[in-house]
This record gives sequence, C-alpha cells and structure tokens, in this order.
Amino acid sequence: MNESTFPGNELRARREELGFSVDDVYRKIRVPISVIQSLETGDVHNLPSACYTVGFLKTYCVFLELSPNRFVDTYQACIRPTTRFLRRSTTTPAKQTPRPKWMAEAMAWVAVSMVIALGWFAYAVVVRPNADPAEQQAHADTAEDLRVPASSLGAGE
Repeated sequence: MNESTFPGNELRARREELGFSVDDVYRKIRVPISVIQSLETGDVHNLPSACYTVGFLKTYCVFLELSPNRFVDTYQACIRPTTRFLRRSTTTPAKQTPRPKWMAEAMAWVAVSMVIALGWFAYAVVVRPNADPAEQQAHADTAEDLRVPASSLGAGE
C-alpha cells in the first residue's frame, strides 16, 4: 500500500493543523508512535494485525476530530487484496463420490438390528440367569388337592 492509496497525508495534515507532534498524540491517546507514523505514511507492512490497526485508526481519527469510517474502509480495502490472496487455496479438494441411496437405508437397518441384538443379549445374560427356576415352572394340582375339607366349611359344628 502506498501513500496515494491510503489518505495518511490527511491524517498528518490534520495533526499538524491542530498543532500536535507525534509525541503529543502518543501521550494523549497512547497509540504507539510507530503506528502513527505508519498510518501517516500509508505503510501497512509496519502495522500490527488488522484488528489492532483498526482500533488505533479509530482512536486516532476521533482524536483528530475526523470521521473514522472513511479511513477504516479505505484501510480495509487496501489490505483486502493481500488477505484474499493468502486465503486462496492452490490445491483442489479431493472429489467425493456420492453414496448410493440404498446405503443410508442399509445403515439404518443395521443400527436397528444392533439395538435388537443388544437387547436380546442383555436379557439373556443379565435378566435370565437371575430368575429362580422354580418360579418358571407351572404346576398342575390334582383334584384332591383342590377339595376343601369339611371341617373348614363349618359342617362339624
């Protein structure tokens, strides 16, 4: 980025118009002197990362009683081509072949079958061994066992 691209000379002219030196600006707003000088010359290679630079630029513009929006937009437009170039991938991603439609349905059936098998296994291993074998058998009583003795009916009294 050069001086004609970023209007740093306007920042310098406004600072000088207000009668401040770079040291005065540093003492008032605590923006590093190297950042102020780089902004005024338009040299973005010596500026910190964009998030810090935008904050410094806004603070500096407010101090100079200038609208920071135009300067921030110009700064971002100046650095955008370099950041876009760095983000561009030189390799193409591997082409993925689409899965057949039946694959999703088959996977669903496998999942359901696994849940059923797990349930059966849990029942066979955990529940069934704890069951009392005597409770599992049904007994048929004889007719003699079902007869009620006469003494219990109150006939003998």
